[in-house]
Amino acid sequence: MRCMAFLSDPITIIFFAIFAFAGFRLYQVLGHRSTPEKPQPPSTIKTAPLPGDLELKANEPAPRKIWEGFAPQDSTLAKTLIAMGEADHSFDTSDFIRGARSAHERIMESFAKGDVKTLSLLLTQKTFAAFEKEISRRASQGEVAAFKFVGIKESKLVEAALNGNMAQLRVHFVTELISAVKDVKGRIISGDDKRIAEVKEFWTFERDLKGSEAGWRLAETHDED
Repeated sequence: MRCMAFLSDPITIIFFAIFAFAGFRLYQVLGHRSTPEKPQPPSTIKTAPLPGDLELKANEPAPRKIWEGFAPQDSTLAKTLIAMGEADHSFDTSDFIRGARSAHERIMESFAKGDVKTLSLLLTQKTFAAFEKEISRRASQGEVAAFKFVGIKESKLVEAALNGNMAQLRVHFVTELISAVKDVKGRIISGDDKRIAEVKEFWTFERDLKGSEAGWRLAETHDED
């Protein structure tokens, strides 16, 4: 009777059912491992050996040719560009030309507007003094510059010089623009405000490669002879 009462207890029946199920699952997992497993076939994937120092050096990109595309090999211009790159590892001829083109347009527009603040950031002190003097003269005479920058047809690096840390690069610009100067009454004094003119000039930029200022500044401008 006690045995029947024990088996008739619902909690006891549930406990035995869980225990039996757990034992069955353990048998499924462990019971069929009586025979040793067959060894797995070796992987057919082959790993390449790590490259040696000589192979790594062979795959390294060739040193950049700072003169390429701007000067003949072994020319004075090419050698000076190389010297600039050695003095300042951030120097890049392509970056300089892009910056010079942008500066050319910005300087021309700022000069026409009389924007001395912008010019002071882009010109050397000597060149800025000359530009500022002409802007003051125009203002005193009541003259107004009519100006429109059309575009740059050519920007060619023609000369480079390195004196100590001071670097100079000379660029030949061929630009198209509309430019005229008018008096107080609006009459044209010089130029033509209705015609696109082609202007050929040499601009020289300079920078102290070891100085605190990172930007190039316009040092000289000369018309093409």
